[in-house]
Amino acid sequence: MTIKSRASKLGVFLIVAGTAILIATAAAWVLVPVRQEACALLKVSNRPPTVLAKAAAAPDEFAIFKRTQVQLILSNLVLHGALRETEINRLSSIQAHSDDPVSWLKDQLIIDYPDDSEIMRVSMKGTKGDELIKIVNKIVSVYMKEIVQHERDVRLEHENKLEKSYTTMAGELQKQQDSLHTLETLHKTSGSEAARLSKEIAVKELDALLGRRSKVTDKLEDNALQLMLEKARRDIPPQVRTAEPGAEVEKTPADTLDLLLLEKQKEFLEARLARTEEEVAKQQELIESMETFSATVAIKQEDLRAMQRITNDLREALDRVRVEKLAPERITTLDTATLTGGHGDQVRKNCAAGLAVAIGTALIALGLTVRLRASRSKPE
Repeated sequence: MTIKSRASKLGVFLIVAGTAILIATAAAWVLVPVRQEACALLKVSNRPPTVLAKAAAAPDEFAIFKRTQVQLILSNLVLHGALRETEINRLSSIQAHSDDPVSWLKDQLIIDYPDDSEIMRVSMKGTKGDELIKIVNKIVSVYMKEIVQHERDVRLEHENKLEKSYTTMAGELQKQQDSLHTLETLHKTSGSEAARLSKEIAVKELDALLGRRSKVTDKLEDNALQLMLEKARRDIPPQVRTAEPGAEVEKTPADTLDLLLLEKQKEFLEARLARTEEEVAKQQELIESMETFSATVAIKQEDLRAMQRITNDLREALDRVRVEKLAPERITTLDTATLTGGHGDQVRKNCAAGLAVAIGTALIALGLTVRLRASRSKPE
């Protein structure tokens, strides 16, 4: 084989090799996509949502809280919620894994805290940037609605329950206070101590009435004895009533007057005793009423103190919840999903393609040069 033919074949080989490299580069450029990453950022505060507690949460509590949020985003509640959206369910990335899209999403989602900060990053990597953005944004949106907003709703419901409980307890407390005031007005006292003093006064008055009744009873007994003797003396037959043996004592008008006086005295004493008995009965009833009232007042006052403590606790809890509503939320969205990480891949792809094109072009040029020189050389 001549040198010319060998050079011509070498030139053809170089041209074919360069052309093949260019074709392969073009195919790789079209068929090998750039891998991108869609990333959304959320703020996860170390401080619980309160304006009362000044100290930050304990490190362990915050670490647990951050890990919990990761698991909540990966939960079926959030992922199923995102996949229920028709816009997401029809994406080619989801349709390609329609057999188990939830498991695929769990494997593809990347949730971390750069430098262990208070920033939570939710991201996915893939070649379809537009779909990645939609998926990540929808997952973050469902998480904020189903988890974060739900916690806000729970706090609001708790506030409403506290409000109702406080209103009910305050109304019941007012009713009890009005009832006690009515009871005190009825007995003309103001509190258990006043009731005790009133009872002591009533007991002393009862003692005085009992003493008066005892005196009236004694006088009535004396009167009954005198009346009995006077009647006996009057009813003694004349032949028996003698001042001395053998002497007859005649009945005189004075005897009749004494008997009438004794009868009147008896009537007076009996009437006085009856009045005294009535007063004693009334005073005993008053004392019993005061005892009942004292016991009732003591019970009502104890109930009022207990109800007042509960009402104060509810008031403090309600005020605390209302003030905490003014505090910033612990989890907030900082930025919607944006594409990151594809620029480096694109640069590397451009560099590789440029190098391949340069090599292919150089081989073609070298092959053409060799063939041109071979065609100009003299045959041997």
